[in-house]
Amino acid sequence: MNSTRNDIIRKILDAYDTIERLEIANSTLRERVRAYEAGGTEEVRKLADMDERVLAYGREQLVDKALGYWKGVKYDEDEETGEVTVEPYEKWLRHVVRRDSIPSWCSLDGFWDYFAVELREVYDAECEKAVAEAHNER
Repeated sequence: MNSTRNDIIRKILDAYDTIERLEIANSTLRERVRAYEAGGTEEVRKLADMDERVLAYGREQLVDKALGYWKGVKYDEDEETGEVTVEPYEKWLRHVVRRDSIPSWCSLDGFWDYFAVELREVYDAECEKAVAEAHNER
């Protein structure tokens, strides 16, 4: 019975510690919001710039990790006309995005939608490489 009482007391103390940490974090965030709303000092602008850079870097890293090394676009060349046909974007996505590298909190379709701009840029660059490669092989 004594251990149960001690467990309850320990859990109550842990709860108070958590509440205190959350109150401090909440206060800090409220001050940041007030600073943003006040029109921003130079420090706030620097912080916002840093946040943007961190987010951009994180997006780039997530896409890079999910695509892995082999991200080339498959192509076919018509021997008679020399016309190069590249695989469609959706088909490329299905075989290039490594599902096991997508964060567990994100679905595959959600990943494709959220990172559509970055994925499209990679696809377009890989299409250019594929077409150039096809023309160089002739």
